[in-house]
Amino acid sequence: MTKQSIQELDAEFFGTSELTPSMKQAIQEIWTANAAVDEDQTNGFKHFDGESFAAGKQRLITLTDEVKRKLAVGDATGARSSLGQALHTLQDFYSHSTFIESGGRGALPALWNASIGLPEVAAPEAPTCKPCEGIDCTHNVITPSLTSGYYGGEVEQPAISSKCRHGGPFDSGRGPRGGINKDTLFPVLSEHSHLHGAAARSAREATQQFIRDLKAQLTQSQLELLLGVGPTLAPANAVTLLSVTDVGGGDRRFTLPVDSTLSRVTVSMSGSPSLQLLRPDGSVVKPTDREVEFVSLSTGLVATVLAPKAGLWTITTNPSGAYSLTVVGESPVNLDQFTFVEPRGRPGHQGLFRIQGSPVSGMPMTVAVELSGDIASVQVELRSKAGVPLRTLHLAPDAEGDPLELFGSVELPSTPFVVYALGTLTHGERYQRVIPQVVHPQSVRVPAPPERQERAPTPSP
Repeated sequence: MTKQSIQELDAEFFGTSELTPSMKQAIQEIWTANAAVDEDQTNGFKHFDGESFAAGKQRLITLTDEVKRKLAVGDATGARSSLGQALHTLQDFYSHSTFIESGGRGALPALWNASIGLPEVAAPEAPTCKPCEGIDCTHNVITPSLTSGYYGGEVEQPAISSKCRHGGPFDSGRGPRGGINKDTLFPVLSEHSHLHGAAARSAREATQQFIRDLKAQLTQSQLELLLGVGPTLAPANAVTLLSVTDVGGGDRRFTLPVDSTLSRVTVSMSGSPSLQLLRPDGSVVKPTDREVEFVSLSTGLVATVLAPKAGLWTITTNPSGAYSLTVVGESPVNLDQFTFVEPRGRPGHQGLFRIQGSPVSGMPMTVAVELSGDIASVQVELRSKAGVPLRTLHLAPDAEGDPLELFGSVELPSTPFVVYALGTLTHGERYQRVIPQVVHPQSVRVPAPPERQERAPTPSP
């Protein structure tokens, strides 16, 4: 929801349908901070649980102020973290409260606007729910006032036993049997799953309205900083096609698929000026060729080919010692993310979160991969720094997820590696992309210290 909402707002604010790497990174930081809020199983006000409407609203106001304050000093990462946390709390309002049950739809600016009052909230001593009738919880709410469910283990606890429960098999609190959450489409987890679609649509509208209202309080440069917009919005993105580093010399030969989405390709050799680049038809790329920009260095060379022909290119080199070879280009097709993740979050709200620290070799690790562009098939490989294949990963998208967001388990090698993605585009051409940063697995994993718990914010007078 967060990712799609911001992508649509990027098009609305900046008139671009092609996101640059920095814009993608901004979205990644925002939704990562959003997801991390579910790791807190204690403070219900972060989720609008337990009728914590005043504290939840104050949290949104405080986080909005944090976004503005951090942008004022150029802290883009901090601002994105605060925005992501705010969006989680805002989105939870629609799935945890009875706003939808009472006929409400769409954005409710009173949740984040200090000058607009909240709807009437049920009094602490007012009954709000009755037990569900068997498995039917469609009529368990008994108050027209706004309320939200209590969740076992959270700080917020009901003053009477007839308050609504959050519900689901993991809610251990006391109160009427059943619950009112609309988090999922599955009745076993969400007794009000029949209203999930309405809650999700309203949460998405609220997400976009919240950011539009925030935009009105920012300068253009602050908005661009928040959403990762650089000086230009070039439609093509920088991508890496090959990344090799080796300490040994000798003859080396690399074959490289170049697809038609690449507007240029640059081959950079360091450690040796010995390199030959062949086109798919076998012709040698020469410094005097019209479409070639060539720079010769004392210990290497850089050759850029404009509008390269699609097909299988060949690179041959014969360095006498250590060298590095990199091929980059400009294309909307890319391997955007390769992340080690693990399931965390309270039961019923679990998600995949980035691991703390480095991955561990010799044990199964879960990875999340994200690609972009007109891709028909993909194979993800781990290769050594010298380009030798080490592992082929077996990844797949979620059943109802983005087909270019892949997940799976892999046992990591003990040596450093680089991640490659290769396959075919929708029109049949072969492609190859690389994340050039070398991953160094560690032999032992040290857990991060637990995060401190937060107190509910005090509402402003």
